[in-house]
Amino acid sequence: MAFAPTARRLALLPTVPRLALAPTAPRLARGRTHPNWTDPASIAKAAAKTASAPHKLKIKVATKNKRTLRPGEADVLPDGLMRGEAARLLRTRLHRADAAADKDDHTLLAELRAREYRVRGVVDGEIVGKRIYLPNFKCRMVMNSTPKGHAYNPFEATFRFPPSITKLDIRGYLHAVYGLDVTYIRTVIYDGWNSKRVDKKRQRRGLRVFPTYKRVTVGIKEPFYYPLMVEDMSKEEREAQVDAWEKQFHPRERREMYQTTMKRHLFGVGHHADVPGRREILERVQKRREERESAIQKKLEVIRYDRVQRETASP
Repeated sequence: MAFAPTARRLALLPTVPRLALAPTAPRLARGRTHPNWTDPASIAKAAAKTASAPHKLKIKVATKNKRTLRPGEADVLPDGLMRGEAARLLRTRLHRADAAADKDDHTLLAELRAREYRVRGVVDGEIVGKRIYLPNFKCRMVMNSTPKGHAYNPFEATFRFPPSITKLDIRGYLHAVYGLDVTYIRTVIYDGWNSKRVDKKRQRRGLRVFPTYKRVTVGIKEPFYYPLMVEDMSKEEREAQVDAWEKQFHPRERREMYQTTMKRHLFGVGHHADVPGRREILERVQKRREERESAIQKKLEVIRYDRVQRETASP
């Protein structure tokens, strides 16, 4: 049976002094301040934590407060604590009254934060759990889903994993392969679908399959911004990026090789893309004939012009 704090039980608790607010602390939502957050990064982290809460929890908090938080606003109480921190502090006072009696709010809150923001799966620098060797699945990093008009959340990273991968596997994989320390993991499974496609040029029909995947959103300790898309770059940056891709990955050569291979696959093994066919030969002959006739016509015009000039100049 859950232990729910009531007015009678709260009245029996010893009086706990409120945390003193720093007069120069930066402002958060609705003019509230936090005693330990004195830099914009901490404010952004608090807003990111509030934005990453589950949807049902957001509805519950909005119903209780009779207001909805604006984008980028942190759910902070008037005394400077986040709503979750205040609830955990109260539960600790209720459940562990003997152990927490000798500790003030600052010490107890520091212990709670150390546990909340710990790196998952690591105890005193040691990795806890089963090691993962040579992963045989694909992990894809994508941009965070940011609604229009909202700020990008740099304290989250979004990946796509196969549906069979668990949160423990994800944590171990990200830590072992990329050295990424995650504070929380939230997953959503997106079902795949099939899409019909028709090639009108060759009257071929096919079925395009979009597989099922698991979208993973992890909390990170350091802010990370996804690289700019080519469309968002300036002209100089775009040209430099395209040149770097060309030198490193050779996409143009790979595209030409792919087209040559597809032609041989469609027209048979005996087809050689570099050998001109009858149509190409006739087109080249016609083009050369037109160029020769054009050159002859220009030469005739020059000769006629010179003849007219000589006849005009002679007495």
